[in-house]
Parts: sequence; structure tokens; C-alpha cells
Amino acid sequence: MQYQVVNTGSLNVFEDGQTVDKASLKEKNLIAKKLKPVKLLAGKGDLTKKLTVKVDKASQKAVKLVEAAKGKVEIKIAPKAPAEESAEVPA
Repeated sequence: MQYQVVNTGSLNVFEDGQTVDKASLKEKNLIAKKLKPVKLLAGKGDLTKKLTVKVDKASQKAVKLVEAAKGKVEIKIAPKAPAEESAEVPA
């Protein structure tokens, strides 16, 4: 799977206390497409804002940086494909 990468330092464009998701990332031109998954990585300077960041994946270091700024990271869990039903019926 190919992710759109967002660095923690790039998130300083948001206001303190804001929730950051794909829609807001697209609005600030930090990602190209809302439908592609987003991965948060540590980089491009320090994060100075307290944010709630909702992404598809994040590095451990990125999560620690967000938490150090008193924010939090919520990882979106992709829905699992429905399990195939067994042809056998229990007796």
C-alpha cells in the first residue's frame, strides 16, 4: 500500500487544539488526495501545537512527538474483509 506522507513539523500550520484529518490536511495542501491513506512521520522540525491527528498509520517517533506536544494520534483501522462463511453446518 502506498501512503501519502505527512511530517510532524508540517502540522504547525494548524491551530492549537485542532483535530487534523484527511480533509484538513488536503485543505492545507499537505496531501494530494483524500482517498489515499496517510502516514505520519517524524520530521521537518518540532511540533509545537497540541493536536489530535487522525491518520491511517504513524511511526512510533511521530506519535511520541505529538504526545510530547500534549496531543494525541488516532490510527484509523481499515475495515477487515468479511470472513468467508463455512460451508459446514454444526450438528
